[in-house]
Amino acid sequence: MSEAVVCILSSGDSSYFRSACIAVRSVLRFTDFDVFFAHDRETLPDLENNRRVTQFILGKGCPGHDRAWPFLNKFQALQYCLNHCRHPFIIALDADAVVVRRITSEMLEKELDGRSLAMVEQTGIIGSDMTRRELLDHYVHHTLVWFGNVAAAPPVDTFRFYNSGIVLARREGIQEFLNWAGEWRLQKKGAHRVGCHMITDQDYYQYRVNTMEPGTCKTLTWHWNHCEHWDDPFPREGAMILHFSNFCLKPTRLQIAEMAFFGHRGVKAKDTFTRVFSFVRRYVRGGALRFHKIIASFRRIRLTGMEET
Repeated sequence: MSEAVVCILSSGDSSYFRSACIAVRSVLRFTDFDVFFAHDRETLPDLENNRRVTQFILGKGCPGHDRAWPFLNKFQALQYCLNHCRHPFIIALDADAVVVRRITSEMLEKELDGRSLAMVEQTGIIGSDMTRRELLDHYVHHTLVWFGNVAAAPPVDTFRFYNSGIVLARREGIQEFLNWAGEWRLQKKGAHRVGCHMITDQDYYQYRVNTMEPGTCKTLTWHWNHCEHWDDPFPREGAMILHFSNFCLKPTRLQIAEMAFFGHRGVKAKDTFTRVFSFVRRYVRGGALRFHKIIASFRRIRLTGMEET
């Protein structure tokens, strides 16, 4: 039996289900890990005959239709995964991420380095002036508020704005985290939000490892959670996992197509094709963005002219 299991959740829009199936296949292709696939589709995909894949059907809907529910449901999926599987290592993989290079349990052991959890730090947002200091301000004004403002903010030099799209964990460590998160969620009433900001699984992870138990999370290199929103260029040769995050929005058709391509082809340590693809992708997408801005400007001018007449 494999020493690791990858937990993947798909809930809500059907685009997540399509991307999650691609994510599952990438794990099967580039690792010998087992997969726990939790989803809310009534019809099982063609993965049902693969002995490495365990499927679990989740219920649909949530009390109060909390917008954060699809993200908080990751905790439920992880708990079901722990209940069904006995693997010592767990990887929580978002439905919009694909494995693109060989990963082994020995690599997980090395990366965790005796810690309970390991995640990649999101150091900023491409196209903005956000740095770790601004991300800490965001943490103070939202995450700490959600948890009652009972603790001081961590110093900026030790704070890490971890992204929970990919989480490496030891079994005992993730179980302790889930127990704590479950107890806290029982205390909270109403929607998971502070102002207009959703409180998701990432806020729980960040509060736990930055404020409650600093030092229990290993900071991974960018290779383990490579995303265009904080990495440039993208995709980059040498990446282990590509994360096609769309900032809480459903995956686009283009992103799903890119996931399918790289989830099958992979990314090499030295990869000329990936370098060329990244270069072309940047300018094609940049050109498309500029085109849409021009069209939007013409529409505003036309509407303004119509209103004036």
